[in-house]
Amino acid sequence: MICFLLHHRVASVLAVIGAGLLSCAAAAQSCAPLEGSAPAIMAGLSQHIAGEAPGLATLAPPFGPPQGDMDPKLQAFLGGQRDFAFLTREISEPDLAAFRRGHQGRDPVVLPIAAGAWNRFGYVDAVVVIVNRANPLRSISLRDLDSIFSATRQRGGAAVTMWRQLGIKGALGDQPIRIMGSGAWAKTESARALTIRRHVLSTERAAGIWRAVPDGGSEAEVVERVGGDRAAIGFTGAGHLSAAVRAIAVEGLAATPRSAANGRYPLLRTVDLLFDAPGGAADARTAALAAWLLSAKGQAAIARQGDFAPLPKPALRQARRQLAQLGTRTACH
Repeated sequence: MICFLLHHRVASVLAVIGAGLLSCAAAAQSCAPLEGSAPAIMAGLSQHIAGEAPGLATLAPPFGPPQGDMDPKLQAFLGGQRDFAFLTREISEPDLAAFRRGHQGRDPVVLPIAAGAWNRFGYVDAVVVIVNRANPLRSISLRDLDSIFSATRQRGGAAVTMWRQLGIKGALGDQPIRIMGSGAWAKTESARALTIRRHVLSTERAAGIWRAVPDGGSEAEVVERVGGDRAAIGFTGAGHLSAAVRAIAVEGLAATPRSAANGRYPLLRTVDLLFDAPGGAADARTAALAAWLLSAKGQAAIARQGDFAPLPKPALRQARRQLAQLGTRTACH
């Protein structure tokens, strides 16, 4: 039974998840339900999870923001006092450091379980690169984005500071590129800035560092600022566009419902399940919860709930492989 697997590979968990969840619920007398945290925008999905996997996990209100310094429950998870956490953003650098302190230097397992509502602002919508509506630029490469926004240029490009370097001709081509929204990374990075830094400015070789931009404005101002400046560029959420700006394609792919659903758009974000796996072995109950979320039934429940989307098929396959590579351990008696 899934509650009592010990250092057993979980490749077969998806096939037996229904029986496994029943076993976990029946074992509640000796194996208490998992305790976790979830951000406020996951309140509806959390109720679905609790209702469809009774006895396995406890996700009770209040729900807080997805940062440890603002949510006592998430802070408890980072410190090792809770079993798991859902995050609707990539884990911040301060929270990652706190987790390592609370778990003998280990990093958490970060397992995607849902896709964002691709253009619903604030619900893990895709990150889009924006220019002024009058700017003729239609697409940009990850390398050029790195060359514009980073000081380190890990993707190997030369610094891009003028619009003519992107093929723009005429008067605009002779103007410098004005980066907006630098307040998103001047101190603690915003969720969208963290996505850009980790997935655009950084490589497996090294982490990227932001270019210093004086007076770039806050993230909340970026759409207005880009909309008022033909030579400006910035990024925001796909649900926060205005008529004065245009989202440009990244690597030739526009942010659309189709490119989000098939997972091809490069700057999609996910809802993640985080947990500890010392020695590569997760608590068997956590593995059961993760397996249910990645099962056909779990993904269907996510789709029915409606705040978020099921994972695109390539991402779902990868998440299942990631889970299958973990062993399991029994952490209760």
